[in-house]
Amino acid sequence: MPSFDIDEIVTPNQGLRLVKPKPVVPPGIVWPPMGIKDWCDSVQDVPEYLLKDLLPADCNILMSGKAKRAFKSWMVIAMAYSLSSGKKIGPFEPVNTEGIKVGYLGAEGGRAQSKNRYEWLSAGLKVPLEDINSTFLFAHRQPILFDSPSNLAFVLEWVQTNNIQFLIVDPLTMHMKGDENKVSDMSEVMRSFTALRQNGCSVMFVHHLRKSFSGRDSSVESDPDEDIRGSSAISGYYDQHWAIRTRNEGSFHKSRVNDLLVRSKDDEERRFEVEWFISKEARSASFRMDPVTEETALAKQQGEIEIFLQIADEPVSRKRIEEMLGMDDVAFTLRSMVEQGRVKMEGRGYVLANKAKSV
Repeated sequence: MPSFDIDEIVTPNQGLRLVKPKPVVPPGIVWPPMGIKDWCDSVQDVPEYLLKDLLPADCNILMSGKAKRAFKSWMVIAMAYSLSSGKKIGPFEPVNTEGIKVGYLGAEGGRAQSKNRYEWLSAGLKVPLEDINSTFLFAHRQPILFDSPSNLAFVLEWVQTNNIQFLIVDPLTMHMKGDENKVSDMSEVMRSFTALRQNGCSVMFVHHLRKSFSGRDSSVESDPDEDIRGSSAISGYYDQHWAIRTRNEGSFHKSRVNDLLVRSKDDEERRFEVEWFISKEARSASFRMDPVTEETALAKQQGEIEIFLQIADEPVSRKRIEEMLGMDDVAFTLRSMVEQGRVKMEGRGYVLANKAKSV
C-alpha cells in the first residue's frame, strides 16, 4: 500500500488533521501499471539465462543441502568463477562470455580455510584469481541482514553502483535477525531479495536442511522442498531449487559423490551426479557434474550392485545392499537383474548368477 506525505498539520484545539494527502510511491515500485505490450517491449533485452539452459537470470535461486559434506559453497564458488570470468566450466556455460559482476556474501568458515578453498578451485578450474579480481567481489563474515531496512538500502546501493548481476548469500540464516520458522520473518527477507531482482540482480541463497535430515542420508527421491529448514515461505518463493543431497556416509560410495536435483517452476526437473576431486597435496579442487536419466540411473545402480556382489563373500539381503550402497529402494533394480540373469536369490539374499560373467 502506498504511503502518504502530509501537506499540513492543524493542531490548535482541533486535534490532529491531515490535509490533502499526496501518494508517494515506495522505492522499487514501478507505478502506474503499463500496457502489456509496452511492458513486454521494456524487458525484451533481459536475458533468460545466466548459465545456458541451467541457471536462469532475473530470478531467486535456492541451494539446499546438509551443513557438512554437501559441498554447497564449493559449488556456488565454481558457479561464480564461471560467471565472473565468462569461461565455460564443466556444465556451466555463461551466456555472457565476457563475464558479469558477481557478489558473494560468505558468513562461514575461517579465513585460512576460505582462502584455501578459493585458491584450490582457482587452480583446479584454471581460473586465475587475478583475472576475476574486479568481477568477483567477496565479503567475508560481514553482518549484513536482509530483514534490516538500513542494511537492505546499503546493499541495494552497492549492487547498483557496481552493477552486480548475481549475488550469493551463504548461508541465509546468518544474514537475517528474525526467526527462520516464522512466515512473516522469512517473507520479509524474501521481499528484500525481490528488491534486488528489480535492480537486475539474481540472488542465490544457500540454506540447510531440517535437523531430521542432519544425521542420515536424504535422497533426492523424496521431495526436496520438504527437507528445507524453517518456514514454508522459502519453498513458495524460489524460482529454482538446487537440492544437493549427500549419500550415506557409511556407504560403498566415495564420500565426495552427491546427488543434485535442479527444480524449476517453469521447467522440468533435472538430475545430476556430482563428484568432487580435492587434493590438499596438489592444492587443487575440481568436479564433474553428469546428467542422470532414468535409464542411466538404472544402469548405474545395476553396475554398482554387481560390483558389490562380486566382492561379497556370502549372499546379501536387499536391506544390506541399500545400506552399503546408500540407495533408497533397490527392489525394482534387483528384479530387473534377476530377469536379466545377472543375479539370483540364494536363501534370503542375492548373489551373482555367474561371478565369472561379471567384472
